[in-house]
Amino acid sequence: MPPPVGTLREDPAEQVRDLIVPVAAVGAAKVGWGELFDAADARELMGRLAKGDPLGLRGLCVEHLRARSLALHADRLHIRCLALVAFKGLLYAGRPPLDVWLRGLVAQGAAELVREDLEFEIEDRPVHPEDEVSYRFLSEVFGVEPPLARRVGVRFNLLPGDVRQVLWRAAMEGVPLAQLGDGAEARLREGLDVLSRAAPLAFADLADLGGWNQEERR
Repeated sequence: MPPPVGTLREDPAEQVRDLIVPVAAVGAAKVGWGELFDAADARELMGRLAKGDPLGLRGLCVEHLRARSLALHADRLHIRCLALVAFKGLLYAGRPPLDVWLRGLVAQGAAELVREDLEFEIEDRPVHPEDEVSYRFLSEVFGVEPPLARRVGVRFNLLPGDVRQVLWRAAMEGVPLAQLGDGAEARLREGLDVLSRAAPLAFADLADLGGWNQEERR
């Protein structure tokens, strides 16, 4: 059972389980979006979206993170996407199809969070105590101290997709290396080498973000 909308699941083991347990098929094709989106403002629409999750948005968030092997807290992405849908839903007119539109906003929300974390690391902002919960699962999986968890998450998310997938399946899901196919050992080694770098992130790492964005659009 997920926590109330607007809060983050706190237990790191539950955070990981939330990412690796397959989600049921989701889709919003049958939702009466016209009535749902007919709200006075974004605040009212946000309240409707949060009550019972009529669009299945949280499932779409988990599905996206699993498909892209992205190390982001599922509830954190869900909250971001609720805000995106609430603000953009007031102008939605049925094109593209609702399901396609929602998936695009989920991808946008994930990209925004990856960029924010990178910018915070470049600026050397400490993780605020109330935000530490967003990165707790990374400490659980990779055995790093909480102050370094956000940095590890950024490095993980900026890895090439094939490297990220191997590292996700091995570290998150516990799949034996022998079952991950040819080249998996080299990709795993490459990923772990990047995550173990002690140097802080810098402005030069923004170039990696540009390449990452192009890859995510494919």
